[in-house]
Order: sequence, then structure tokens, then C-alpha cells
Amino acid sequence: MTTPGYVLEARGKAEEIRQHFGLAIEAVKDVFHFMEERGILVARRPMGAGGIDGIYAKRKDVALIVINSDKQLGRQQFTAVHEYAHHLFDNTNLTIDQDIFNAKSLPERRANAFAAHFLMPEAGVRRLLDETRTFKELSPYDVVHLQYHYGVSYQAALYHLQNLNIITRVTREKWQELRPTRLALEIGYLDLYEDKKRGVSKLPADFVARAVRAYEQADISLNRLSELLEKDRDELEDTLTELGISPQEPDIIEGMDEI
Repeated sequence: MTTPGYVLEARGKAEEIRQHFGLAIEAVKDVFHFMEERGILVARRPMGAGGIDGIYAKRKDVALIVINSDKQLGRQQFTAVHEYAHHLFDNTNLTIDQDIFNAKSLPERRANAFAAHFLMPEAGVRRLLDETRTFKELSPYDVVHLQYHYGVSYQAALYHLQNLNIITRVTREKWQELRPTRLALEIGYLDLYEDKKRGVSKLPADFVARAVRAYEQADISLNRLSELLEKDRDELEDTLTELGISPQEPDIIEGMDEI
């Protein structure tokens, strides 16, 4: 079967970026940090297990990705790269992704293809399966190991294996009916689906840095800083005092000029 053009485009871009940043075929250790290093603001917010997957927004030169942190961590990471694809390919100022795996438009399919190839490079997938295969024939446990290694969801790993012609559609549909949490437990991956990895609220690092800088320069009050950082005012004040961070004193000469 001929590979669709959008898949070839997405795969080519994923391989280009991996090569440029020296990622080779290894797993990306921290997807969210990778995005921020590319100059994209990344926020993770709890929006409900049944809520949207993510948002991509751009205004002038500022790009923002918002991820629903109530989803399983692997899905969060896949969504982050999906939104990154909108940044790379699409001339859009706002995209709201309700369910990235059920979207049918070409931009959404291309974004999923990019995310899959960026997070799970084919050469790395094939090598990993050869080295860690549980049984002679590929099994669902190998899919779980793949998702654990590359930090993706079970569903994303299954679809990628099908698209790489490593498993058939029938096998994918059969294995999709299994419970990946139980499979993970049976091979010792206790932490793969831990709830502590969900529901986090994390602001973009650049946003936090700018807010603290504004407070130091006396452009905003402590109350406003606590609102921006979503921190208890008293606890934040204690932390800032401990770190020696306080608003700058007004310039005496400037003050005299105003008298």
C-alpha cells in the first residue's frame, strides 16, 4: 500500500528535527522541556479526564501549547508533539484538539504522524523490539515495553506499529481490547499508570521567570505575583524571602526629582 504524502512529509520533518538536535533514535527524555527549549511556552493544566487533549495558540512571535494534565502521561506527551506539529506545518493562530486520535482532517492526521515518528523513530522501534522481545512472536507485552521506553500511550504505540506494518490491523484491534494497566503490572512497570503523574498544574518556565522579574522590578505586587503563579501568598512570600528576592528600592535621586 502506498504511503500517503502527508505521512512522508511528517516523517521527513520528524527525522530532520531529530538529526538536527542529535536525538538519533533514542527516546526524548522530557518532551515538555524540549518544546520550551525551542521557544514554545508549555502549560499543563487539569481539564478533566474527558476534556480536550490540548491547545495550540500563536500571537505574533509567541507560541503556546496547553496540555490537559488529567490525561495519562503518555497521551500528554504525544499531544504536546501533536501541537508542536501544528506549529511547524500549519498557518494557524489557534487550534483546539478535542480528541487527537479521532480527528480526520489532513492537518490532524499529519500532526499525529509527526508525533508518532518523532517520539518513536522506526529504526529505534525495530531495534528495541528485536532486543527486548518477550516471546518468539510479538506480544502485547512488547507494546507496553515500547510505550514505557518512548513515553507514549498504549494506543499510540499500537497504531504506530500497525502503520509501520509490524502488526496487522486485526492484531491492533485485538490487542486494543486488552487492559494495558494489567499488562504493565504483569511485567513489573508499576509506575507506568500512577495517578501522581496526572492532574498537575505547571506554568511555562518563561512565564514564571518573567513574573518573578516583574516583582523584583516592582512592576507588580506580591498579591499579583501569587495570583499569576497560583501560589499561596504567605507561602510564596516565605519562599521569596528565603531566596533573597524582593522588589528593588526606588531610586533616591529620581524620588527627589519628583519633589
